[in-house]
Amino acid sequence: MQMRDSELQRGNKKIIVIAAIVLAMVVLFAVGGTAYLLYAYDGTYFGLTVDGVKFGGITRMEAARRLGDVQTSPLDILLAYDGNERRIGAADAGVGIDVEKTVDRLYSYGRQGAFTDRISTIAQGLSGVEIQPAYRFDEGSLKRELEQFAQEAGHGAVETAFELQEGSRQVKLTLGQRDNVLSIDDLFNAVGQKITMGDFTRLDIDKLEETMPDIDYDTIAAEISRPAKDAYFRSEEKRASDVEPHVVGIELTGGALRAAAENKRPGEEIVVPVRVIEPAVTTDVLMQEASLDILSQVKTYLDPGYVTRTKI
Repeated sequence: MQMRDSELQRGNKKIIVIAAIVLAMVVLFAVGGTAYLLYAYDGTYFGLTVDGVKFGGITRMEAARRLGDVQTSPLDILLAYDGNERRIGAADAGVGIDVEKTVDRLYSYGRQGAFTDRISTIAQGLSGVEIQPAYRFDEGSLKRELEQFAQEAGHGAVETAFELQEGSRQVKLTLGQRDNVLSIDDLFNAVGQKITMGDFTRLDIDKLEETMPDIDYDTIAAEISRPAKDAYFRSEEKRASDVEPHVVGIELTGGALRAAAENKRPGEEIVVPVRVIEPAVTTDVLMQEASLDILSQVKTYLDPGYVTRTKI
């Protein structure tokens, strides 16, 4: 009797073990089959969104169509340079969602890595995953906008200017500046990269350093300098009207200009005194020697002989 009960118990244990194995196999096949179906699925996986719009469980064609309904945040480009800002509108630069690349991003989610990694990614996505859209821009339009910005932000070369101030006996020198123009290629690369990455925050551009061109101080000094010239009579009559005025001489050296401009900034104004050379014979001296000019002659009827009278 005891032997029969023992055999019965052993039989029951075998049945339980077999049932457990069968159940495990069913569960394994069910999970594996589900995983395989997910692995082989040809649409976008569930839980994916773009700017809050659902894109899960649809075909590539439907995803491309639905992207046209996505209302993204403003895609304007904001540039800042030397305290000035310029906003380039998305329409002006041809900025918008790159539909093809964004669909590729949606479709590639859960389809990279090993089988187990893919299944894990798909499972995580069921709780909701926001896919960053890809962006595109029109190269020609963007370059035109950047060229206009570069012209407004920078400036061309400015030549050194000088002015002799006769009354104060000094020279005012305005130092020149080299070209200060932003590189279009550098701007285009920086802005294009931000657009591609979906970064529409302000782009702060480093201010270019102002530099002075090579200034020929000796030539400037030679143009300003002049010898003193005596006053003289243009005719032998030595009339006052024949006096050629004297010219005061100006002496300035390139070294004096160079020293005054040392450590100065491009575009800065400097004032340099000049040496004045007085002539030996001045206009006043000749005017004292000059004879009186005949201004006019008239006839008067007071004298019966119509004598000519001269006004002086």
